[in-house]
This record gives sequence, C-alpha cells and structure tokens, in this order.
Amino acid sequence: AGTKVKVDGEELLMMGEDDLLAVIEG
Repeated sequence: AGTKVKVDGEELLMMGEDDLLAVIEG
C-alpha cells in the first residue's frame, strides 16, 4: 500500500493490517 493514510474506514479496507501497523509505528 503506498497510499496516504486517511483514517476514514474505506482507506483502511484498502490497506493490509501489516501496512497499517507499519505506518502507525513509523
């Protein structure tokens, strides 16, 4: 996922949990 994180729910569905954790952890 190389998308800018928009925590709207829809964007989250497009990203994998691993990608989310990587973004959150920095």
